[in-house]
This record gives sequence, structure tokens and C-alpha cells, in this order.
Amino acid sequence: MMPRQPIEHVRALCAEIGPRGPTTEAEARAAAYAAARLEQAGARRVSVETFRSVPSLWWALEIASILPLASTILYYLTRGSAWGWSILLCVVSLVLIMGELSFWRLSLSSFLPKRVSQNVYGRIPPKTEPRKKLVVIGHLDTNRTPVFFHPRLVHYLPLILTGVVICVVLKALAFLVGTAIGAYAAVLIVSLVLDIPIVLMLAGMLHGDIFSPFTEGANDNATGAAVVLSLAELFAMEPLEQTEYWALCTGCEEATLSGIRSFLDKHADELRDAYFVDLECLGIGEIRYITYEGMLKKYYSNPGLVQAAADAAKKMGDSGIVAMPLKSGYTETAIVLGRGLRGITIMAVPAGSDDVPHWHQVTDRIENLEPDTLNNAMRYVVALARELDSE
Repeated sequence: MMPRQPIEHVRALCAEIGPRGPTTEAEARAAAYAAARLEQAGARRVSVETFRSVPSLWWALEIASILPLASTILYYLTRGSAWGWSILLCVVSLVLIMGELSFWRLSLSSFLPKRVSQNVYGRIPPKTEPRKKLVVIGHLDTNRTPVFFHPRLVHYLPLILTGVVICVVLKALAFLVGTAIGAYAAVLIVSLVLDIPIVLMLAGMLHGDIFSPFTEGANDNATGAAVVLSLAELFAMEPLEQTEYWALCTGCEEATLSGIRSFLDKHADELRDAYFVDLECLGIGEIRYITYEGMLKKYYSNPGLVQAAADAAKKMGDSGIVAMPLKSGYTETAIVLGRGLRGITIMAVPAGSDDVPHWHQVTDRIENLEPDTLNNAMRYVVALARELDSE
């Protein structure tokens, strides 16, 4: 059996299954599809592991945004006498935001209502005795389409989040200083002005959670999952020499990266020396390997994997594949690196840009993909896998 072209898997996930929101029935059907394809490819120990996750990244951030607004109300109702409690609400808000965006294990999302999701993985043995392990990751779920991801705004998302954090800090300082000098009215006015960006942020999150549809997710991330599955089919026919290939299709990446967290909770010990390669948005533009990622906190890709990625790109000739930092977001590699494991992300962006086209937009459909980019991504990840296998 010849391996399927990645675009065939993309078509199955997008056209046949459709939008695959975290913890939804469609996400479960995508997992069943991935498991069936891995079984058909001859992967060993194919497993569908369930876990529980919040269905939205935004729930915790919405609660965190309400707290500083409540601090203003409390300050007004008590005519400033509860200023200490107002400061405390602002501090708690900052801690909650930091916990979510820095992926603390006991962040607020850990305590919110959860639903069932699932990861799918299988293993392809090498030709000889396995001496290495390579885990290639592609998430199956898709996000909603909140206003922050409009093409004119998404590049400024880190600045928007930073601005909201600064407003909360300034509110706490205003309560402290204003109370010390007895300027109740001035503090109230300053607090109300600082609440405006927070209210706009909260409104955008609530609108996205309640009214915006799930995207079809052709580029983000049916392309990544498709390459994971096509690699399993290829390596089943043409195995790596000494590296066991783990195909991992995760759920709930779009909801606090819950899938990769759950997978590592179960398997980190046996994969302590493995290579992790996360595949994201491989359908439009030119291929890039990521040197670091994250907004509040930076996660630096494993130096050995960065070098291997560079060597693989060089061996592919004039491919245009170069390194790039991911400044306006993060991937599942952030969790891998945060656990002390070796990881790197491969993605695609248009030439001269670091923005992902159609990111979390209803236009993220299969007709907007560039098949040549997806095929080039497949060839590159094969080259990277063989580079790691030969070391």
C-alpha cells in the first residue's frame, strides 16, 4: 500500500468531518479516523487515550478579566474603604493570567468544568533494534474565530495582552497611592479609564466563546495531523534504521494544550530521551523551523534539534527553509520544553512574514491551501527524521 498524500487526510478531516472543536463529537470522530489510519498502516500498539479538559482557553482568562472590573465596583461601593481588597482582586487577576499563559500545572483552568477529549498514538518500529524515539505531533482540534485573530489584529495580540496586564497593574497602584493621599474621586476616575481596555478584551473573549463558529481548520491543523499520518504510512514501508517513530495526534491543543499535557503525564518517563517534533499550519507559504516561541515566557527549541533542522534544510538544496522565532503564539512544543524534554516546531508562513494565514478564521478551508507547500513539508520532515536517525 502506497502512503496517502497528506492532502487526502486533510480532505477527510475537513470535508468529511468538518470543524473539530475541543471536546466535541467531531473531534472524537477525527480521533477515530486517525486511529483507523494508523491501524491500517500497520502501526503497533495504537491507542486512543481519553482525558478531561476545559473546552476553551478563554474561560479562565474571562474570569481573570472580571476580577479587576469587580475591584472598581468594590472601591466605589465602599467609597475606598475596601481598597486593600480591590488591590487583592487585581493581584489575583495577574496571577491567574500568568498561570494560564505560562502553562502552570495548577492554573485556574485546572479547576474549571471539564469534558472528555482524546489523544491517538501508534508506533512504527525501525529496521533494527530501536535506539532512539521520534515523536511527531499534530493536533486534530480546531479553534473558534474570535475577533483578536482578525488579520489586522492578530499580529498585535501579544501587545494587547501586555496592555491589559499593564492596566491591571496600574489599577492596583492607583488604589494604593490614591488611598494614601486621600484622592478617592481621582482614583475612581483613573480606575474607570483603565477598565476600558479590560472591558473590550472581555467582550471580545465572550463574543468569541459564545457567538463565533469553529473553523474548518484546514491549515490549523489538519495539515499537521495529515503529515503525522502520512509519515506513519511511509515509515511502515520504509522504516527508519534505528529510530522508533511515534505518530501522535492530540486533542484540545486549542484548549490550554490539554492533549499534550495529558500525553506527557502518562508517557514522559519512557520518552525522556526522545525527540519531539510538533507540526503546525503546514499548508501555506514557506517552511520554517522555530527557534523559540511564546508570549509572556519564551520557550527555546532544543539546540540539537535546531541544528538537525538546519542540516536537513541544507540537504534539501534551494528549498527556502530557514529558522524563525514564533513571537505571537505558542505550540505544543512549549509544554514539551517546559517538561525538560527535547522539542522543536515546524510550520509554514508566507515569504517575508511571520503571520499564519487564515489563523482561527472561517477562511481556513481546504481550497485556500497550497498543496506544494504541504508536500514540501512532508519531504522536509522525512529529511529531518532521517537526519536524526543517522546521528
